[in-house]
Amino acid sequence: MADMTDDYVSIRLRGGPPYWAGKSLDKVYNRNEIEGVPLDELGVMLLVPDGVGVPEQPEGEDENPRALYGPESEDDRYTWVFQGFLPTSASDPGAAFQGG
Repeated sequence: MADMTDDYVSIRLRGGPPYWAGKSLDKVYNRNEIEGVPLDELGVMLLVPDGVGVPEQPEGEDENPRALYGPESEDDRYTWVFQGFLPTSASDPGAAFQGG
């Protein structure tokens, strides 16, 4: 019988650039990788292909910032919310950004 901690889980993404908003990360993390670590160690930086939905960056700034996602609470480790872009920039719209 397989160990339940080896089962893959689905991570739902909320907010951020349209390319990632509402999508799920499937077969990337197993249950132990999500439940077996402190909350502040969870999260992911995702590239946005071709910058789809990323606000235009001023000249000299990173044209391909990564979308940062992480869980907001211990109650839901499986929904990761857009936290902003990395590297950060004065022109970033912030965590409330919903793309478009």
